[in-house]
Amino acid sequence: MKYKIFAALSGRLIFFILFFSANVKVTAFNKLDSIIPIVNTYIKNEQYNDAIMFLKQVSSDNNITFNEHLMDFDYSIAFITKKIIENKKGCFYTYKIKPLICKLEKLNILNGNSKAYNFYCIGLSYKYLEKYSKSIFYLKKSYYEFKKLKNEEFLTYTSNRLALIYSRINDYSKAEFYIQKTLFHLNNYKKLAKLEQYYIWHFSYVNAFKSKNYNKALERLDSASNYINFINNDFKADLYNGYGLTYKRLGKYIKAEESFIKAIKYRKSEKPVNELNLSKDLQNYSELLSITGRVKEAIKMGERACSLITQVLGNKSASTSLAYSSLAGIYFENKQYVKAIEIYNRALLSSSSDSILKNEELFPAPSSVIYLPEYISALKGKALVLYNMSNEQGINKENILKQSLKCYSEVINHLEKSRSDYQFDEGKLILSENEREVYNQAVKASYDLYSCTNNNGYINIGFNITERSRASVLLEKVSLQSNIHTKGDYSVIFAYDQRLRKEISELEKNISENMFSANNIKYKLNTHLFQLIDIQESFFSLLKNKYPNYYNTWLFPQITTINQVQNKLQDNESFIEYYLSDSALFSIVISKNKKYFNKFECCYNNIAESINKYRDEISVYNLESATPKGLNSLKSKSYSLYSCFIKPIKEQLNNKSIIISADGIINYLPFETLVQKNDSFIEADYGKLNYMVFDYQISYAYSATLYNSKNDLKAEPQKALLAIAPDYKTSNTLIAGLITRAGNASLKGAKEEVLNINSIIKGDVLYGKQSSESMFKRAAGEYSILHLAMHGETDNSDPLNSQLFFENGGSGEDGLLYAREIYNMQLRANLVVLSACNTGTGKLRNGEGVMSIARAFTYAGCPSVVMTLWSVKDLSSTNLMRAFYKNLSEGNNKSEALQKAKIKYILNSGPKGSHPLYWAGYVMVGNKAPVKLNSDYKIIYTSAASLGVLSLLIFFVLRIRKAGRS
Repeated sequence: MKYKIFAALSGRLIFFILFFSANVKVTAFNKLDSIIPIVNTYIKNEQYNDAIMFLKQVSSDNNITFNEHLMDFDYSIAFITKKIIENKKGCFYTYKIKPLICKLEKLNILNGNSKAYNFYCIGLSYKYLEKYSKSIFYLKKSYYEFKKLKNEEFLTYTSNRLALIYSRINDYSKAEFYIQKTLFHLNNYKKLAKLEQYYIWHFSYVNAFKSKNYNKALERLDSASNYINFINNDFKADLYNGYGLTYKRLGKYIKAEESFIKAIKYRKSEKPVNELNLSKDLQNYSELLSITGRVKEAIKMGERACSLITQVLGNKSASTSLAYSSLAGIYFENKQYVKAIEIYNRALLSSSSDSILKNEELFPAPSSVIYLPEYISALKGKALVLYNMSNEQGINKENILKQSLKCYSEVINHLEKSRSDYQFDEGKLILSENEREVYNQAVKASYDLYSCTNNNGYINIGFNITERSRASVLLEKVSLQSNIHTKGDYSVIFAYDQRLRKEISELEKNISENMFSANNIKYKLNTHLFQLIDIQESFFSLLKNKYPNYYNTWLFPQITTINQVQNKLQDNESFIEYYLSDSALFSIVISKNKKYFNKFECCYNNIAESINKYRDEISVYNLESATPKGLNSLKSKSYSLYSCFIKPIKEQLNNKSIIISADGIINYLPFETLVQKNDSFIEADYGKLNYMVFDYQISYAYSATLYNSKNDLKAEPQKALLAIAPDYKTSNTLIAGLITRAGNASLKGAKEEVLNINSIIKGDVLYGKQSSESMFKRAAGEYSILHLAMHGETDNSDPLNSQLFFENGGSGEDGLLYAREIYNMQLRANLVVLSACNTGTGKLRNGEGVMSIARAFTYAGCPSVVMTLWSVKDLSSTNLMRAFYKNLSEGNNKSEALQKAKIKYILNSGPKGSHPLYWAGYVMVGNKAPVKLNSDYKIIYTSAASLGVLSLLIFFVLRIRKAGRS
């Protein structure tokens, strides 16, 4: 006998139609064909206790073959869990339904369909109960079982639910990965119900919204609205609630209010009313009422939302915690700080197993946390209230600030713990951007405490926070480099990890290149990619459980301290760590024996605008540049930035060598070009400007921790220099087309540049058709210095697609070296010089820095990179690089070598040539120590120098003799 199971299940909104065909022998159970009609009748009449008792009887009745009714039983458990959660009964019946879910977990089912479906229903049940870790575990087991069965329909369902859960726990990159999986399976199963297609777009909206991509969120809501005729009023309420939230974030309050009113209207019209989601509608609308000044209405509606949610889920749930945090936020916005603290405390307790906060406890014990994202949200809110309270009259400022800082420190600890579980770097980058405000406030609190106590300990705390806020993904990779040459398991693990990353990167590149290929090709590539990512996830899980030391070295690298920085600094060096918040610029200045903590009130947008305008001016030379007006305009902008960033701390810089760890938009500012005097000029001679480069050696660091990291763990390469310079005369059609499209010509000075360098430092030169991508990949790991004089292209929308253009591909390559490929190389070079256009520019990620090609080389293991901030000029590049390498060969450190090269260029280039366009584009980031060169080079160079001296001596002797004869 054939039968079909129709299951209406949803996450917040899960409803699906499942068709399973199986031969079933119906022999018992009061001669009923299915369990489902009985359970549905109980649920319709809200007789949840009778439904649960009935299911218990089913599962223990020896007169029936349990497996014959298994899928009905699975469905019924998930469905009743959904209904008791939605309809004000969760807190009363959850403890009764859990034993039945546990019974499903213990079943040993061999049948493929039944096994997969069983896991699926368990996963949904735990999702409704907000047990997200367990839900993910069972939904993944379900996914792998359905994959064996090639059941594209249920692979679509399962991927979509996983996307929603990952979004709920704030792993947005992983959620987006499962959204793409969902769309992939949808493409292979054209018969998917309209309602399920609505879910796909609605769940993908949730992820776009939570990752703060509000325009994409609106697009996905619009896609979901195409299915509005196929959904009931409850789902229409969800749709309009989404519009309301998005319009609110975009500042379109009228549209937001219209949407919230529609959402509540639709929610109440669907019987029985979904009390759980109604409470969320009220919560969201109450926040809008507060923003628009209707405080009493907002508080009343927020309190009603909290009352509803506690009736549905009780006091211990993620949703309850969020509702309390929402209400507390309304009290905070209206400066009712004491009440806000009280409600935030309720939110904290709702997200943990603790029942009370004992005296002087600011938050529950970390080990008691159940719902981490909601706990973090509540603790952030409480920390902000405390910080604002510290400015109130009659308050013990120091004590309240200490409490605020303690809360922020705890939030940061939990954020780092949460980030360590993310598989994708993109997810970590999004988290850093979204949680930037936490670090902003923590730095403010530490500075305020330093200001009011003059306790230098708060400089150390502030420095620790700024360090933890920057380049965390890059730091993870650099910390892994310590495992390359270790013996035993760690080296094997590292090699396997790198191999996986490389294969995934190559597949992603292939998928990008085959975007318009036949569907069967794209299907194979995507299938393979998903398999590799699943393998990588399992591998990371293995590391976490079996190799915790390796895992912690990677994901919890040691943050450097001020004392450690001071130990590394020379007497003539200073380290400046900038931190730019929304309303203030902070700097921590460190010298060998002193440290300073500074704050300057400013507006982020004003600083960003000033830096962008200045960069626009120094990176071009036009008709106005050749006039005194143009020079004075550049000088004024330059001096203004000098007055902001350097002048206030100049007395703290009693040293002439500066390492700068920039932050945010400051990464785009070449400090060497800042002028130290605001004189007016009547002629356009750029060589007369008093640039900082004349007085300071300036280098840059992604962070103090990265600057302080050990670089002597790698085996030194045996060869000194590999210099590469394509001339693009024999390039394939692809590369030639890209160069033409970008408006770039052949690099006429590149050959002279690399030959000049090779005359100074013995090495190997690949010029013209020899300069292939495959040759570079094979040889790069053997050299101490890599010099690449070539064209490149920055992709700001997807930095991993930024690329360097070689002459050709060579064996098995296309000639385009993508940033994603560089990230997965293992290089031993002490120095990389990227004499290509814009290698230091790219997409700016708050908290991580500029996602440039130069950064990719640092990621690949190169401690020092000379990069370009704009399109460098051919001739000036040749002259600068010749002087730079000569200075290096004489034993100067990299920063000093570049400074001297720039000064020489300015002094010898005339009024126009001394414009910053021609010399300031090159900057050095990373370890500035002198380059170690092998003995073969030293003999050759010494011999060359000796011959030079001898030649001069002979020349002068001959001149003297000739003069004497005359």
